[in-house]
Amino acid sequence: MPQRLVRRTRRFPAGTGEGSTSWYCTEGNANIPVPPDGLRFVEVADIYVHRNVETGRSQLWCFNKEQCWQPTYVGGEHPLLVGRRLQLRDNGEPSWVKPRSFSTMKSRSRYSQRQKL
Repeated sequence: MPQRLVRRTRRFPAGTGEGSTSWYCTEGNANIPVPPDGLRFVEVADIYVHRNVETGRSQLWCFNKEQCWQPTYVGGEHPLLVGRRLQLRDNGEPSWVKPRSFSTMKSRSRYSQRQKL
C-alpha cells in the first residue's frame, strides 16, 4: 500500500515578508522520474523532495504556474516571489529564502564541508 503524502508548511520567519514554504517529501533506494500523481492541496511554489538513501542525494521539483512539476535545484528561483531562492536546511527540508539568507547558508555549508575534511 503506497504511503499517503502529507503537505508540510513552514511560515517565513517574522520580519522577512509574508509567505511560507510548503513541501512533500519521500525517500527510497532509487531516484524517481517525477513526483507521484494525486497529491492533494498542491499550490504554485510547492516543493517535492525525494531523497535517494543509497546516494544520499535529493531530487527537487517545484510546482510551477503551468500547474506541473518542474525539476529545480538549490538556488532555484521562486516562481512568484522575486528574489526568493530555494535552499535545503541541514535536516533536508526545503526553504524559500531571501538572497542574503541564501548567501549566508551557502557560506556555512562550504565551511561545514571544509571542517569535515
